[in-house]
Amino acid sequence: MVAKKVSIHTIRRDQQAPLTLILKQYPDGWSYEVQDLPSGPLPMPWRAKSGEAAERRLRESYDQAIWMITVLEEAAPS
Repeated sequence: MVAKKVSIHTIRRDQQAPLTLILKQYPDGWSYEVQDLPSGPLPMPWRAKSGEAAERRLRESYDQAIWMITVLEEAAPS
């Protein structure tokens, strides 16, 4: 299974609202899109060849000592 929808928040700050990201397939590859922003959805600037690779890239992008990633929804591998 691959993380289709995740929540990301800082471990040390309770005041910050978590970010919600959704896995999406774009014409040039897979990436996550930040949801619920006043300006609208914001795609991450990178692309991966599969949903699994995008999840790996997302997890590598956030230091686990600072950020907590919680899987909210899973999908079948792409």
